[in-house]
Amino acid sequence: MAFASYWVDAFNYAAITGDEKTLRQLSRQCDACTRFADSIGDLKPSERPEGPTWKIRSMVVSRDDVATDVKFDLVLLGGERSTVAFEMTPNAPFTITDLYRVKS
Repeated sequence: MAFASYWVDAFNYAAITGDEKTLRQLSRQCDACTRFADSIGDLKPSERPEGPTWKIRSMVVSRDDVATDVKFDLVLLGGERSTVAFEMTPNAPFTITDLYRVKS
């Protein structure tokens, strides 16, 4: 799903530049996303990554009338793998409503 990839791009952009405005706009209803944005905003320029923090290996999307769930298999900065999922509104304009790590 294009929006899900766009959100990850916004997350990476915020981490690299410190500009978390787009990340916040796409995630207004998501407490975990807000905490990520706050943490990103607190980083000094010397603490920021030089490249993407999250790289998508695969993505699975499931939908119903209430929400769209997206599950990502990611490679994190440093090579660690993780699975993250988020819920988003089912219709445009899309926003993220929850974000959580999936235990493997």
